Amino acid sequence: MKKYRITKYNPFLRDKQGRYALSEWTSYADIGKLYNGEVFEPNEYICVENKYIQVLMMILKDKSIDTLVVKDLEKYFSIAEAVKLLNDSDLSLSKKEEELFETVRNENIISISQVDEMTKLLLRECLWCKLRTQENNLFIQVGYDFYLYIYCENIPRKIISDVSMFQMYIEEMDI
Repeated sequence: MKKYRITKYNPFLRDKQGRYALSEWTSYADIGKLYNGEVFEPNEYICVENKYIQVLMMILKDKSIDTLVVKDLEKYFSIAEAVKLLNDSDLSLSKKEEELFETVRNENIISISQVDEMTKLLLRECLWCKLRTQENNLFIQVGYDFYLYIYCENIPRKIISDVSMFQMYIEEMDI
């Protein structure tokens, strides 16, 4: 099994220690702040968030995965608190996202059709968990600073090159 890091951060802009060299937003909570002389807007956040979901769905489709199991679930807020925090950044949750937040439990099986909502909840820091296949051959985890990690067998080179065309990057990491 290999570990992959999926990010919006161009790997060519890292220093020798692997630190990213540019000052960039790392969370929805950064909406409204200045980065490189421009205000970080909600629509930019949503655009990048959708790219993460698109990359994840490409990988899941390639691997013919149609369900994932929720593991090590942590909820930090009530739904009301999560909605308020997101509203403070001019973001919101859809009814489906709110419903998933309220009903998801450890060991639940989520369908591929729920991956979009679950990924948004994870990237928006409403909750944290690992997602894995029932066969334990793929794991997904969201980390700090808008990093998404996938542990699996090879991600095809075509996917890795295709995602770079829309400014997303998949890097193989040491485990």
